[in-house]
Amino acid sequence: MPYSTCHSVLGGIVCHLADNVSFHSQDGEFVWEAELQERLRSAFSWGFLLTQLVAGRLAGILGGKLLLLLGVALAAVLTLLIPAAALVGPYWLLAARIMIGAAQVSFDTREPHLTLGVPRQSPSVFTLISSSLFHK
Repeated sequence: MPYSTCHSVLGGIVCHLADNVSFHSQDGEFVWEAELQERLRSAFSWGFLLTQLVAGRLAGILGGKLLLLLGVALAAVLTLLIPAAALVGPYWLLAARIMIGAAQVSFDTREPHLTLGVPRQSPSVFTLISSSLFHK
C-alpha cells in the first residue's frame, strides 16, 4: 500500500489488514485480455449514450410509461442472460451489455411521472433530489 493511504487512521487499518492477508493471483473461468475487459466495462455506457435520441423519439411515439416498462423489462431479461452470454463468448457478453445500456435509456423517462404530485414551484428540485438517490 502507498504511504499516503496508510498515513490516515482508516488507511492505517486498511494497510494493517492488507499486510496480514496474502493475495493469491488466480485466474478464474474467464481469462480475457485487459483491452477486452475495458470494452466490456464500457459497453453499458456506449449503449446508453448511442440510444439517447432514439429513446427520446420512442418516448414521443409510445409514451414514457410504456417505454419505461419495456426498457426495464428488457434490461431485466438481458441481465438474467449475462452468465449465459459470458459462457458463450466475450463478444456475446459485449452485445448483451450494450443492449442493457440501450434499454436503460428508458429510465430517463421517469422524471415527468415523478413530478406529477409535486407542487408547481419545485418540480426541478424534486427531480434533482430523486435522481441523486438513484445514483451513487
